Parts: sequence; C-alpha cells; structure tokens
Amino acid sequence: MLPAATPKLLDARRGPVAAWQARARWHVIAAFAMPAVALLHIFDEAAFHYFLRPVWKLRELQPAGFMLPDWYQVLRQVGNLELWVILSLMLWGVDAARVHSVFTPAAFRRAWLLLAGSAGAGILAEFMKLIVARERPISGGSIDYQGYVHHIPLIDPLLGQGNLGFPSSHAAVAFGAAITLARLIPGTLPVMIFLALGCAWTRLLMGAHFLTDVAGGAALAWIWVTWLRPETRMPASEIAR
Repeated sequence: MLPAATPKLLDARRGPVAAWQARARWHVIAAFAMPAVALLHIFDEAAFHYFLRPVWKLRELQPAGFMLPDWYQVLRQVGNLELWVILSLMLWGVDAARVHSVFTPAAFRRAWLLLAGSAGAGILAEFMKLIVARERPISGGSIDYQGYVHHIPLIDPLLGQGNLGFPSSHAAVAFGAAITLARLIPGTLPVMIFLALGCAWTRLLMGAHFLTDVAGGAALAWIWVTWLRPETRMPASEIAR
C-alpha cells in the first residue's frame, strides 16, 4: 500500500524544479520572468539577422510554394491550439477507461486542465498583443528588418491595423501546454520543454517574431500555469501515480 501522499512527499517525487514551482506564486514568477524578457531586448536585432543567414532557407521556400521540412511542421504545430484540443480529448478517453466512467471528475480532470493551460495562455497572449501593439519584425512578406513599430494600444489593433507580434501566441500555447502536462504527468518535463523550445525556434526561423516575442509568450505561459496550479486541482493519489 502506498504511503499517504503529503505535499512534502509529492514535492520530492516531482523533482527540485517542480517542487520550487509548486511553492512559488504567480507574482513571484512574474517578478523574475518579465524583467528577464525586457533584458532580452538588446538581442532582438542580432537574433533577427542571425536567422536571416543563408543557412536558414525556410523563408525562401514558403513563398515559392515548396513544402517545408517535416521537422519544421511538427515543431510548429506544438503551438497550435487544435493539437492540444485533440490531445485533451485523448487524455479524457484514457482516464475515462482507467476509472470506467466518462463524466466523472476523475475522467476529465486532466483533460480540462491541459486545455485550460494551453488555451488560457494563448488567449492571454492575444489580449496582450492588443495592449502592447508591437508589430512583428517583418511585414507584408518582406524580409527587411523594420525595427520596432508600435501602434496605439487597443485602438489601432481593433481597427485592423498592424501585424502584432508581442507576445507570440504560438509560444504561449506551446509552453502553456508543456508546463501543464509536465505538472500533471511527472517525468515529461524535458521532452515537453524541448518541443516548446522547438516551436519557438520555428517562429524565429520564419522571421515571424522577435526573440522577445517568443520569450514573452513563454514567460506569460509560465505565469499563467503557476496561477492555475493544475497539480493542486488533482487528488494527491492521482499525481503520485
């Protein structure tokens, strides 16, 4: 028989990083993450021009009608909310089979938490784009660096002006799903963070975002999932398994 899963025991089973996250509050994460994103501004232009180097040919392939590499397609879809809707439904099915019931909380709890972690981060990112109103580094298909272009917050975006990029919603969805799943299924953190980083990398390869756009999306997701605290919404016995 398993011993009672006390918070201290659960922290030990999750590992040191997850244990620290479990104790931290969202405002502590925000106080650490947002200044770090602000400091990354000094690398935005250098990172953009680095990914313009001839070795990165993806942006030249897409307008010409060529198929992008499979690895690129796979990593980019990690930031696609539709993927996580499908995986949430699959997780619901797995848990429903485990508890022999479809509509009990134990059947759909992990599914809705995964969906809340990914969708919530993406929605917050889209809303923040209206507040910050900063355009992407390129516009209209041109690969010429246009620097920082800002619009009037809330007004211009709602009028359909601007091609807003901060924070990256792809990065927010990817990291929101990755961090949530890692908290719900201990041991998945390395793989999930690798996939989320891969998604962020694809956004830089295409010139769709500044470095701080994807870093801001990741930070926003981290703050959101820390506030959501999905592991505290699960019975201790289920997390310990």
